Amino acid sequence: RESTVFDTSVTLGNMGKVFFDRNDNKMSQSISEEALLLQTTTFRKDHDIVLTTLRNLACAKVKNGEETKAINLYNSILRSQTAKYGCNSQYAVETKGLMCMIYVELDKFEEAQHCLTGVLQWQKENLEEHHPAVQKADDIMKR
Repeated sequence: RESTVFDTSVTLGNMGKVFFDRNDNKMSQSISEEALLLQTTTFRKDHDIVLTTLRNLACAKVKNGEETKAINLYNSILRSQTAKYGCNSQYAVETKGLMCMIYVELDKFEEAQHCLTGVLQWQKENLEEHHPAVQKADDIMKR
């Protein structure tokens, strides 16, 4: 059963991604929700395929103007990533960066700054000082 669920849910997830790439965000969201429903009947919430589908669903929600729901999904993803990989993992930092961008869109600058602080700290520890990502994060923090 597990391999069948995995294969079917990956197919659904890929279909959701195709619809997303074609800017059919409502269909992308709907298919991603179906994939997630199927996945969570078999896999734990911190399974990589579930986290990937949650990220795709969050992206579709942002495109559909549901930023607050996307933030809730990203918070859930971040909790799972932190428990599984640690708070300073590349996965968690990437999620914090995505959350930062959404918080800026929502004019929630304090929350955005909190996320960006974690991203900037990771960048300074793992990237060269003159890396474009470090410079961009520094510029955003100065605003």
